[in-house]
Amino acid sequence: MYKRILIGLLLLVSFSYLGNSQDKFRNPVKYPIKLTGSFGELRKNHFHTGIDIKSSGNYKLNKVYSVKNGYISRIKISSGGYGNALYINHPDGTTSVYAHLEKFSKKISEIAKRIQIENESFEINPDTLYIPVSKGEYIGQIGNTGRSFGPHLHFELRNTLTEHPLNPFIYGIKPKDTKPPELLKLKIVALDTSYNVLNSAIYPLKKTKYGNYIPQPFTINYGAWRVGIEVLGFDRMNGTHNKNGIYKLSAYIDDKLIYGFVMDSLDFDKMKDINAFIDFKEYSESGKKYIRLYKLPGMDLDIFSENNSGIVNLFANKKQKVEIVAEDYNGNKSKVIFNLKRDNNIYPGEAKLYNFYIDFNEEKRIVNGNVSLLFEKEDLFKNMYLLLTNNIDTTNVYSDNIGVFTNYEPFKNNIDIQVIPMSLDTFLEKMCIVKTEKNKIINYGGKFEDGQLHTLIDSWGTYFITLDTIKPVIKPLKFFTKKRNTKSISFKIWDNFETAGLAKEMVYKGYIDGKWVLFEYDKKKKKITHKFEKTLNQGKHRLKLIVEDDRGNKNIFESNFIK
Repeated sequence: MYKRILIGLLLLVSFSYLGNSQDKFRNPVKYPIKLTGSFGELRKNHFHTGIDIKSSGNYKLNKVYSVKNGYISRIKISSGGYGNALYINHPDGTTSVYAHLEKFSKKISEIAKRIQIENESFEINPDTLYIPVSKGEYIGQIGNTGRSFGPHLHFELRNTLTEHPLNPFIYGIKPKDTKPPELLKLKIVALDTSYNVLNSAIYPLKKTKYGNYIPQPFTINYGAWRVGIEVLGFDRMNGTHNKNGIYKLSAYIDDKLIYGFVMDSLDFDKMKDINAFIDFKEYSESGKKYIRLYKLPGMDLDIFSENNSGIVNLFANKKQKVEIVAEDYNGNKSKVIFNLKRDNNIYPGEAKLYNFYIDFNEEKRIVNGNVSLLFEKEDLFKNMYLLLTNNIDTTNVYSDNIGVFTNYEPFKNNIDIQVIPMSLDTFLEKMCIVKTEKNKIINYGGKFEDGQLHTLIDSWGTYFITLDTIKPVIKPLKFFTKKRNTKSISFKIWDNFETAGLAKEMVYKGYIDGKWVLFEYDKKKKKITHKFEKTLNQGKHRLKLIVEDDRGNKNIFESNFIK
């Protein structure tokens, strides 16, 4: 009891020292902000949870500063994802996040390295730290670490308690923006009562001299009883050509709001809902992200401003006025205006090839031959037609080729798949379920239970069981056995399969003279680098590298070298 009171008093005193919770946020950089990515922007399998601030192009200007008084609660270093990232808690209940940093400030780097050494791991993620920082304090340098493909600062604000991402624009961290969103195309989709697509048509949009967008023809006669409307567009901001996401979108039928969303906050647990938020089949086929102005029944996003479904019932004798309003945070607006009416000729629906029908609101296990799939309640966004096939592959003695086809419908959650191998031998620990995708094989791992190999899959495709007995590769890039005065050594490491599902990523350890040493890992380049410590004496030393994959295949590189 007394201990809790003492901790509470210490935190109160600390926050009093850190500053007023009403203190305004400053920008995390000192140059004018320009964005390459906006909050809520549509990305692959997720919404963008922050803003991407462009590099200044000048290393000296690319310094990153704390946006407010607070304390660093978490230092995360990873080869993928956010790379080098800092999390700072603030007295107002928000947390600011700074990702893809090239490096941290000296005091933060020293703490991070100590944690890496204590854990004997390059990747760390301690989340109970308390390192006070002041507003405007230098904390790191803009970089390109992790899953980043160009120098920039990924900046986030979160609710500290829920960890829900918040739009930084709300807190004044935003660029100049006087440009309204641009709208390119309209799509009308005929739907049955279970939200299955019957047919669709795309209409290019033309901007009028009054600033509105209209399709051709202006009155669309569509042969369907009920339809959903979709729109393709983006938003640009001043000083950049990047196509950013749309902040706010609303749809009206005869001046009545039927659909709307606002990108003010997000939820990490609902990221995969983006695949229902957009027309996923269209995206899979063309790469275009049409926003659905209607909601599938299994969607659970908090961004919607109305509980209406967005579905439009058509009438042959009644022309309905449709208005779509796209708006950015600064209030710049664009509108699409047209009429919608039912054509007397109802267009036929697309034929579907399937052998199972899954109700999204029920749990169901389906079995076909030696494979089964378990769909738990709400694993889907809507009812689904599924084709599950077994095709004999004479070159594979462990399983058939298993086809899981959903007519481009996405899964909301990962699905449990169980496969009975056709051959059980002494290599059970090397068996894994893999998927073929774009001329590559992805390892989904697998665990044996009751004679079945099971894992989790995240999408449709062709799966099968194979053996992984190939050890990872270790290739010296900068390693000299006899050259003195070298400051670092580096190697390239890679495995034969990418990983997903239950499969674990490749891991590595490095030792000099039997003592663990830090190798930094650049996953994009498949490169690990060790910078010699000043405490390492000149002379002869012994290096040992161990790299191991998901199935326990291990490669060891050992060599003497002279520093």
